[in-house]
Amino acid sequence: MEGTDIVFDPDVLSKTWKVRGVSVGWSHLTSHSVRLELGVGTSIMAPSKELLLLYKCVALVERTDARRKPNAEIARLDSKIWKDANDILALNDTGINGETLADLAEKTGLARILSHAKQIISADYEDYGFKQYAFAKNFLELKP
Repeated sequence: MEGTDIVFDPDVLSKTWKVRGVSVGWSHLTSHSVRLELGVGTSIMAPSKELLLLYKCVALVERTDARRKPNAEIARLDSKIWKDANDILALNDTGINGETLADLAEKTGLARILSHAKQIISADYEDYGFKQYAFAKNFLELKP
């Protein structure tokens, strides 16, 4: 729409929260984003594939932990957990460089979260029905 403004709250970049003792925040978006061209004269900044994968790992771990707490949203959480795991493996299959991912995980402090996410997915890999992902076993460091 012509004349539509997009409002961005810069305070969101300074907010952090804890997931399994790891400090998580959105501040990494400023240094690990790529420009995506949407059309003539229109582009947006989006997280790099590696950073997006790490944020999906955060969501998977956070929701898995929430699943263990008594609440009424078990079915919703199960659906979200499956989607997070599916998204992580799909992103991995887009050609993410393992070395780049490991370096970014260290720089952002999310290496432990990446490790936890791999454990969660690999524990239920067969049950999730993720056999369609050609590189998933390599990403998860599973033996074929």
